[in-house]
Amino acid sequence: MSTIEKWRRRKCLVPDSHTVEGWYRLSTIDAYHRAGVDKKNAHQADLLPDTHTLLKYAAETGKPALLVASEVMRLTGITPDVLYRSTQAGKIIGFKTPGGGKLLFPATLISPPEPITGVSLQTASNILGLSYGATASLLDTDPPELTDIGHDESIDAVTSEGDKLARVIISDASLDAYLERHLQKDRDGKPFLTAARWRMLRRALRYDELLTTQAIKHEFHVHGRAIRAAITDGTLPCLRTVGGHARVPRRSVEHWHSTRNR
Repeated sequence: MSTIEKWRRRKCLVPDSHTVEGWYRLSTIDAYHRAGVDKKNAHQADLLPDTHTLLKYAAETGKPALLVASEVMRLTGITPDVLYRSTQAGKIIGFKTPGGGKLLFPATLISPPEPITGVSLQTASNILGLSYGATASLLDTDPPELTDIGHDESIDAVTSEGDKLARVIISDASLDAYLERHLQKDRDGKPFLTAARWRMLRRALRYDELLTTQAIKHEFHVHGRAIRAAITDGTLPCLRTVGGHARVPRRSVEHWHSTRNR
């Protein structure tokens, strides 16, 4: 209350009524919050939630609507230096309290980082239909086709390099990005299957072998033009290698071949 009294004496807060003490326009508080945004990022002042939104957030969640720096760091896991630089650069929106240097951050604009998830190298190999070694090699391309997010120490491993690779965890985001780059695309450049659908298909087909065009041609005695046409129009689900070679799930080929012979 003493701080508010100071603001009132300085005429920073305009009473809603000249006859009733202690009542203030929310718009006045809004304006004061916006004025506390760093001048270099003044254009972001309009992004601050208004006082009505802040009060509603606090009432609905039971949590503070404005966070101090230590609370933001705890939620996001960033360091004081990163928070300061991010605020200065306008990447995180905060404002200074009236008459002071303390930064406040609207809780509605602070989001904890999304958890980074991944799969084992073996699972990634199954999804891509590549050998263990070929999948591991995708970590070393320039730029990397896949990225790892650490190692799962709960997986038993001994001394060989192959066993060490068993602990590697492949980033889900990088795996999905790989699929989006290499899944067969239509004329508009859009994949016939999403990364999620390809994953579902691989699980449904129990991670069966992926066949090359040549293997399909020789095993099923189908002309190459027919195979390429079925891939091009999306009839056969196809994932291409980094080198551009087509790879199609065996069971999908078997189903396609059986329908052609009816």
